[in-house]
Amino acid sequence: MTTDSFLARQPIIDKNRELYAYELLYRSMPGARDMTDGPGEADSAAWTGTDTNLTANVLLNTLHADAIGKVVGKLPAFVNCSREFFFTGIADALNPAVFVLEILESVEIDDELISLVAALKKKGFRIAADDFVPDEEGFARLAKVMDLLSVCKLEWPAVKDAKTLQHAIGVFHGKGIQVLAEKVETEADFDLCQKAGVDLFQGYFYAKPEVIKSGKLDTNTAGVLQLMKVINSGNCSIDRLDKEFKSHPDITANLLKYINSAAFGIQSKVTSIRQALTLLGVANIRRWLLILSYGSRAKNTARNPVLANAVKRATFFESFAKKLGWPSQKVEESYLAGLISHLDVVFQMSLGDICEQMAVDRKITDGLLTKEGDIGHMLNVISLVEQGDFGVAGKEMRFTLSHQDINDCLDMAYEKSLMKDETP
Repeated sequence: MTTDSFLARQPIIDKNRELYAYELLYRSMPGARDMTDGPGEADSAAWTGTDTNLTANVLLNTLHADAIGKVVGKLPAFVNCSREFFFTGIADALNPAVFVLEILESVEIDDELISLVAALKKKGFRIAADDFVPDEEGFARLAKVMDLLSVCKLEWPAVKDAKTLQHAIGVFHGKGIQVLAEKVETEADFDLCQKAGVDLFQGYFYAKPEVIKSGKLDTNTAGVLQLMKVINSGNCSIDRLDKEFKSHPDITANLLKYINSAAFGIQSKVTSIRQALTLLGVANIRRWLLILSYGSRAKNTARNPVLANAVKRATFFESFAKKLGWPSQKVEESYLAGLISHLDVVFQMSLGDICEQMAVDRKITDGLLTKEGDIGHMLNVISLVEQGDFGVAGKEMRFTLSHQDINDCLDMAYEKSLMKDETP
């Protein structure tokens, strides 16, 4: 990826809460200044430029086959397309089995554009309409391209009532077009859209806890918290850890299955926690126990959006810390902070209670809860990147890292978060 452009990857979820695709959002920063420049030191417009302003060279360099596989794996990639995009011929260099081309709401739909879109459809590309508002004007605008669409991205905040939603779904489903609801931010909105028949969802409802529990925890949750507490105590021996894991046979069996999966490439089979601790060390066991916590509540770990986002954060924090030359202990703390940052969604508990019950280091806990200090700062930055708000992220950046450094961290994070299907 070029040093003056950044990539945000936003998940698209199906009705089963599994990853279906990613939308790729590009931001171009003319001038390629360091992200250490503070507010007012660069034109803010440079930070809010959209992907439609990127040159053909940037698109071709970042969306070629090898690079895209490290960003979305085997999932489809939705990309915003301006009118200029369709006329440049850039799409001819892209793989129609991977890319879904979105017609932006600002694009004028005339006979010339329809001809180009029809040709792309014939080549195998799926075409989507972006930011559709279900009113008379919206339907009239899409009338000429309706037969070319595979997906319509419905602007959920613009839907005024259930009757409007049902009508829109009926129209598009009648044409064999999937309906994707954009900007779905709450469980209530997800439930309403799902029951109405919406096929796909985009928004951060999946990364927010539904209900914060109090009272008795289920056996699996209590077991994970207890094991993490022992591991984090700082003076645990292999004998004590081995004994604790034996008290939780289901967790132990799943963890050993996870460690022995093809995803990790361990040559000799690991048959006991004692052997795993000896071969792999406590730090790796702690990491994998946390990852297992996410996977244990999903039918398909590889399609679990919460796990993917947690691993992405953890890897970004770790890479970030290494770029800054932090000591190994602080690098490990950074990684753990990323993994822990979404456990409230998994356990339906507050992060404060989770960190307390797992005896998480105070620096990690404070960073996650107050969003202050180095960990808190990294969390703020990655949260803004996830939203595609590189302008604010750039102004928030207080560490001395170049554009290329940030890109390297993001590239590593996206690749590592593509979980293998072998994991439980």
